[in-house]
Parts: sequence; C-alpha cells; structure tokens
Amino acid sequence: MASTRSAHRDGAAGGPSGPAAGPDAGGGAAGTSAEELEFTLALEREEHAGTRAELARVSGHLDRVLAALRAAGLEHHAWGVQDPAPGGPPDEVRTVSEAVRAAERHLRAWLTISRSAARDLHGVDTAPEAAAWAATAHRGLRALAAYARARREEDFAGGFWAWCAQGGSAAVCWPASEKKLAMRESETVMGCAKYRRTRVFDVDPRVEPSGRMVMQAHLKISEGGGDLAPRIYFHDDTGGATGRVHVGFVGPHHLVPNTRA
Repeated sequence: MASTRSAHRDGAAGGPSGPAAGPDAGGGAAGTSAEELEFTLALEREEHAGTRAELARVSGHLDRVLAALRAAGLEHHAWGVQDPAPGGPPDEVRTVSEAVRAAERHLRAWLTISRSAARDLHGVDTAPEAAAWAATAHRGLRALAAYARARREEDFAGGFWAWCAQGGSAAVCWPASEKKLAMRESETVMGCAKYRRTRVFDVDPRVEPSGRMVMQAHLKISEGGGDLAPRIYFHDDTGGATGRVHVGFVGPHHLVPNTRA
C-alpha cells in the first residue's frame, strides 16, 4: 500500500505551506490492481466519514437553535422556514450543472462564477456518481460564498483554509483537508507549461486587467471517479477590489491534468 500512497502524493499541494497530497499527485499511470481499488475504497470511506461528521455538527447546531427558540417561546419560527422559500436557494441539486446555476442565481452577492467556468459537465452529470458529486459541489460553492460573506460582514481575517479549519459557518463548511482542498498546486505542476496553461481561467478585469489569470486553489469534489472527478478552481479576492471569491473552472479532472491525469 505504501507505493500506491506515495504515487498519489506528488500533485496538488494542501494548505498554504502543506505538502503535496491526494490522487491529484504525480507518478506512474493509474492502475486497476486490487491494491489501487483498495486505496480508492479507503478514500471513499474517509469521504463518507467526513460527511457523517459534518451532518452531526449541523444537526447538533440545529438542536441547540431549536432549544433556544423553545426556551424563548419562539419555536414556531423554526418550523416556518423548514422548507425553502419559493424562489430561494434550493436545499438539494441533482447535477453539478444545477449546482452551478443555483450558485449563479443565489450566491452572486459573494461569489462570481465566470461565464466560461462550467466546462464539459455532461459526463459528470450523467456518471453513476452524479448525485453525490452534485451535493458536494453544491456544498463547496455555498462554503466559498459563506467564507466571502464572513470576510465582508463578520470581519474574519484569515484565508479560506483557516476559515474551514475553524469550522466554517453554522450552516456550511468545507474540510480543511489535503484530500478535499488545495490552496496551491505543486511545483511540478506549476513548473510545466502544459499543465500551467490548463489553469488559466477567465476572471473579472477588476481582479486582473487582462481578464485571465492562473488559479491554483481548488476544491476536490471527489477523490475517486478517475478523469471525471470534478474540480472547482477559484481565486480569493475577498481582500481585493471586488471583495468576492471568483470561480474560474468547474469541470472534470482531465481538463486540468497533472503528471497522473
């Protein structure tokens, strides 16, 4: 197992000074051996464990909110907002494309998604993992928007990794884990002109006058899924001219290749 793990750790870097990590790594061609399948299964189990932990955190917070409202004689307000308001942001989406459209419509105060960001999503939206990827992408985009809101309205002074590490917002968070988040690419990837070019995306000219820039930070929507596993690349301009997070790419991993993909 050690050889497989090491092969998976030469691609995308984790936190601001973290090591390279995950299946974005460099190395030899991906195999289909029992060892490789075992590693993929372990990743999926870890991802499910993280989802269960997030659900437990949010459920616990909801219980405490309900208890506080009950003590104040205001419990009826909680049930009045049990379902999404007509025209409001959805609780669930069915595809990654739908997650992007929901973010464009409902998160635009804090999140800007370039018109060219969503790319080649048909295969992603029709894959067996489509529903799971959609839910995770929806969560990730909401987390980016919540972070931008925290920077603007709550005087949060850290970056996205730090915001995730401290638990995010009450409603949504993203794991501060090298398996789910990379704030920069590895030197191997950025030192290769072919790979670097695939990470140049459209952006608001107020961020970069040319309207194009290299984006390294990205959410890893799935560790498994091979070349179709979605990635969301973004640029944090919450401390800049726009005060927003800008998403430059939402699409399959094979469009942002590295030494493995």
